[in-house]
Amino acid sequence: IAVISSEQTRESHLFDPTGSGTMVALPLAFRNHSIGLVQLYDLNPHRVFSRRELGLARAFANQAAIALENARLVQNLQRGLDDLKAMQDHLVRTARLTALGELSAVVAHQINNPLTTILGDAEILVQDLPQSGSEQESAKAILKAGQRAKKVVERILTIARGDDEARSLDVNHSLRETLELVGNQIREKGIDLEVDLATSLPRIVASSGQITDIWTNLLINARDAIVQKHVAEGKIVVQTQDNHERQMVEVSIQDNGVGIPDNQLEKVFDPFFTTKPHGEGTGLGLYICHQIVADHRGEIQITSAPNEGTIATVLFPYDVA
Repeated sequence: IAVISSEQTRESHLFDPTGSGTMVALPLAFRNHSIGLVQLYDLNPHRVFSRRELGLARAFANQAAIALENARLVQNLQRGLDDLKAMQDHLVRTARLTALGELSAVVAHQINNPLTTILGDAEILVQDLPQSGSEQESAKAILKAGQRAKKVVERILTIARGDDEARSLDVNHSLRETLELVGNQIREKGIDLEVDLATSLPRIVASSGQITDIWTNLLINARDAIVQKHVAEGKIVVQTQDNHERQMVEVSIQDNGVGIPDNQLEKVFDPFFTTKPHGEGTGLGLYICHQIVADHRGEIQITSAPNEGTIATVLFPYDVA
């Protein structure tokens, strides 16, 4: 305990309105660790604190130090409980995702067999039917749709087997292939699809199937956001560019849809979180995108404003091999 005249302290300006005084300074200590300081002032500069008063002040400081330490312990305990709950939730979600992955592989395998029959019959129809006429066009449409479904099934089975190896890849080519699959679904909703792909982009090292999954999820999300907003002139812009400064290839997919509220942006990569109406989304699209991008040492960013739209930006490092 130190009894100091106010004229000796940096806090002397506190006494300016009333004149000088006396201060008692007591350290807040808990188990030999100082955690603060208590300062008691008396406006009487000639005040002499008795032993009893100093003892009471010391007891007050000790109780304050214990209270502060207990508050810290409670805060740490709460943080620990929150971390434990988050870990439990993560384990539950991981188990659900594992089960979902196994189920999707089984479903894909079951679909693959009848799909092979459909494709075979469609090819026969295309060959046998007259080359002109509505029947030929219908048969070609069936064959084309079956081939798209076949590619999706093959990707699911490839991912399930874990043999979708990373190779040198042209991002623009990957985007064009994806747009061939989902472009019609977007245009059917009256949405304008603007594609601006930079020339001479550096290649990246990535799994073709997984990268296609990213573009598919982001494009479908953009389409759904526009449909949900009922935009009269919906528009999706797909762009690529060479980010020379960061030595990365950058892809952006922008829409003028419903947007995402600020308080939900930090949750968009959480599994099973969705801003879509109930029953219209699994909440796994952006989570899967985030996982794939992280596995490829890339980055994904979502910027959005309610009722204005969303921009999804994905960056992948150059193939330096």
